[in-house]
Amino acid sequence: VGTELASVSSSDWEGKLGGLSVIDSTGIVVSRSVVADLSADVGFVWRVTFEKQPGRVNEMKCLTVSGGADCSVSTAQESSMIGGDFALSTTWPHEYEIETPGLYSSNSLVANIDATTLQQELESIVDGGGIDRVFGTVNVVRTPYVPSDQIRWSGGYTWMITFASRGGNIPALGTDDTDLLGSGVQLEISDEDSGAADTFQGSANSASFTIDDPGTARDGNQVSGSFALSWDGNLRHGAVTSSSVFTVQTGGSGTDRFLALPAADMESLITQHIFGGVANQIDVIRSSTPTQWMAYTY
Repeated sequence: VGTELASVSSSDWEGKLGGLSVIDSTGIVVSRSVVADLSADVGFVWRVTFEKQPGRVNEMKCLTVSGGADCSVSTAQESSMIGGDFALSTTWPHEYEIETPGLYSSNSLVANIDATTLQQELESIVDGGGIDRVFGTVNVVRTPYVPSDQIRWSGGYTWMITFASRGGNIPALGTDDTDLLGSGVQLEISDEDSGAADTFQGSANSASFTIDDPGTARDGNQVSGSFALSWDGNLRHGAVTSSSVFTVQTGGSGTDRFLALPAADMESLITQHIFGGVANQIDVIRSSTPTQWMAYTY
């Protein structure tokens, strides 16, 4: 590299480093100054910054020095590369089916886990009985991620996880990024806010990235809210239409308030609001399992 004017010398550095096939030539910035103590040494200091080079950049070496000159290299700031492990968790079964859904966590997942391996890891997690896969079957797509306020890739990824078999609106996934390594590294979840009914155990349930949220997350479809029933009557009872007193969930303040309305409660409501409180007019049974939309047949 030449030692002419600072501007010429810096451009020479940028051009020659940028000419290497492994270097992103659009992200090299070089500046030159004289050594700090001219009473001890005479020479220059070149500061080279790789603004777009992804990952950790190995320290350069002085290979050829002409004449009696001396050359040394030091690293002013190490580049950052995400490493370590993280974990994901979900609840199971659906809150319509059990009073307190269990929390299930993955094993440690390497920071750059590929889509196929992540899919296999999530699909391998089973409930306490060792039968049901708590994540169900999933589809995973991984893409490299460079934050919009940065210009270099530091090992970050976005994983898009689609639940292909689990029914209903699955709560936002939990995360554990305790063992992730890197400068300012963080793990975030994006989960759609689909409105007032988007709750889990009575609390609003959604999440978004701090920056660069693509807005593509979608909640699963499930029945919620309340409905009315009508009956045409018979020779003994007149026609009647109720108000929306029939709720999808049990409601109230008991521990069962988030469960799907059981058959006995449905029978009680029909007796009260359709038959005017006259008992023993009907029998109600409910399907043992819900549909993909967490709906039951009564």
